[in-house]
Amino acid sequence: IYAETLVNLVGENDSLLSIKAEDLEVGQDIWAMTHSNIEDMSLIKTKIKSVYPIIKQTLIFNNDESTRISLEQPVLVENEGTWKFINSNEITIGNKIMSYSQEDNKFIPLEITEITKDESPKVTYAISVEDHSAFIAGNIVCRNKQV
Repeated sequence: IYAETLVNLVGENDSLLSIKAEDLEVGQDIWAMTHSNIEDMSLIKTKIKSVYPIIKQTLIFNNDESTRISLEQPVLVENEGTWKFINSNEITIGNKIMSYSQEDNKFIPLEITEITKDESPKVTYAISVEDHSAFIAGNIVCRNKQV
């Protein structure tokens, strides 16, 4: 996750608190995603297990800087009717990614209409959460980075 991309932590009274990836700390409560199928996705509290910086190239979806993530970040994507986690550099225009609407407090598929790759190295963060592998960063459902 790009250093300045917002990640959804658990705030006071179980509110949603968004902070930059570069400010995350091991042990903080984070909102993760749990589901048995796409129709019943919900947020669940868990903890950050690890977070550390890595220099990577990044990309942006739909010209929205808030979605900047590394080229290798696993993201929940729908392609030809099937939802699965794939690395962000495999996403193509026309795919849908699962996004989280803070305003509506629900998960919403977001069609990709534009992908901008930034070849210059940036500080990104590998994030791993306990118990549940999916979390929200840049309002996108991402998965623990396997390294």
